[in-house]
Amino acid sequence: MHPPRRSPVLFALALVASGCGNKGRQSAFTRTTLVSVNPIYLEDAHCGDRPGEMRTYVATLWDTTPFDSAPAYPESDCERNCGLFDQETDELVELIDRADCEALEEDPSLIPSDRYVLAATNCDWFQLPSSDPVDCKVPVGFSFVAAQHEYMARVEGYERDDLLPLEKGSPILLDPETGARVLPSWVWACTHPAIAVSNWDNPLVDCKLVERPARQTSTTAIEVEPSSLLGELECGDAPDRVGKLQVQLIVEDGDPVVQEIACDQTVTFTKLDDKTPLSGGASYFLEVQAYSTGSDRPSWQTSCYADTISGVSVPALCSPLSKIPSP
Repeated sequence: MHPPRRSPVLFALALVASGCGNKGRQSAFTRTTLVSVNPIYLEDAHCGDRPGEMRTYVATLWDTTPFDSAPAYPESDCERNCGLFDQETDELVELIDRADCEALEEDPSLIPSDRYVLAATNCDWFQLPSSDPVDCKVPVGFSFVAAQHEYMARVEGYERDDLLPLEKGSPILLDPETGARVLPSWVWACTHPAIAVSNWDNPLVDCKLVERPARQTSTTAIEVEPSSLLGELECGDAPDRVGKLQVQLIVEDGDPVVQEIACDQTVTFTKLDDKTPLSGGASYFLEVQAYSTGSDRPSWQTSCYADTISGVSVPALCSPLSKIPSP
C-alpha cells in the first residue's frame, strides 16, 4: 500500500479578514501548504520589458523524496531502502534498511502502529504538472504537495508573454499564431530541495542558471543586449542615466563596424567592415561607449567578446559599464 499522490495546482493566495464572532471559541490558524518558485532566487535573472529581459517563466516540480515514488538515492542504493509512512499525518516516520523492510512485509503484525504503512522505494523521480506561464515579477506556489516530501524544480524563462502551453500542465510553450514550439531563453535548476512543511510556504532557493539556448538563425551573428552591461545604471533622460550606446565591432586589419542604438535596443552584427559575413567558430571583440541624453561625450565604457557559431546569433559577454574619468 502506498500513500496517495496529490496533484499540484497553481495557487493564488488571498488574505481574508474574518469577523469577530463566537466569543470564547478559538480555532487553530491554518494556511495552505506550499512549495513555491520565486524569481528572486533565479541566478542572474533580469525581469522586465526591454529586449533581452525575461517576461514570463514556467516552473516544473519533481518530488525527489527518498521513499515511495521519488527517492533521492543513487540507483545502486535505491532498492536498499524503504520506510514507514504515517497515513494520518502524511509524514515519514522512519527509513529502514531492506532486511527489516522484508521482515515487515512477511509479518505485518511487526509494524508498530495501525496508522503506519510500508512505503517501498522507486528510483524514478515523480514529475508534477508544470505551472502556466507566470509573470516574471510574481512567484508561483504549488499546493497539495505532501508534507515532509522533498521537491526540486526546473524553471524555464521566456522573453515573450503571449505564449500558450501545449496542454494544461505541460512545460512546452507554443507561438499562438503559428503553433510552433518556442524554446526558452534561460533554464534554471533548483537542486537544493525544498521540504513541504504543513501550513507553510517553503520556496526553492539557490536556482542555478544551467542553460541559455542559442538562437537559431540562418545567419552567423553577434548580439549585444544593453541589459547585460548596464549593471546598476538605468536607461533614461537624466545626466546619471544612459540615453544611447555606441557599439564597435573590432576588426583585425580593418576599420571597426560602428552602430549606435538607444539604451533599450539590442544591436546585431552580421558583417565586417568590408561587408564580409562573420565567420563561425571565430572570436570577436567589441567596445561599448554609453552617453547620457544630450551629451556629445561618452560617460561610461566597457568591452565585450563573443565566440561565434555558424548559423547562430550568440550573445556577447560584456563587463558592466564603468565611469570614464573626467579629462
